[in-house]
Amino acid sequence: MIQIRFFAERNYAQRRVDFYLGGFDRQADSVFQAEPITMKKVNPAEISVPTFSLTDDGCQAFIDQLWSNGFRPSKSDNQGAMDAQSKHLDDMRKIAFMFLEKGNK
Repeated sequence: MIQIRFFAERNYAQRRVDFYLGGFDRQADSVFQAEPITMKKVNPAEISVPTFSLTDDGCQAFIDQLWSNGFRPSKSDNQGAMDAQSKHLDDMRKIAFMFLEKGNK
C-alpha cells in the first residue's frame, strides 16, 4: 500500500510555496512522486471526479506543512469570540490577583 506524504517548501524568490506529493510502498520498495496538475477545458456537466482525495491523516499532514511554512488561518468569525474570551480571561486574572494581594496583607 502506498503511504502518501506531503512536503511544502517556501520559494521566497518567486513568492510562492512549492508543494510536493509523493509516497512510498515499503513492501514493493518503491518511491512515487505525483506529476504536476494540468488544467483542461471541460463542460461543467463533465466535472465528476475530484482532482485528488486525502485521508484525514493526509489532510492533517497538508495543514501541518502549511503551518510549518508560516501560514495561519485567516481571521474569521471565530476570531471575535476568541478575542472576547481573551479579554474575559484577562479580567479574571486581574480579579484573582486582587484577591491574592488582599490575602497577603
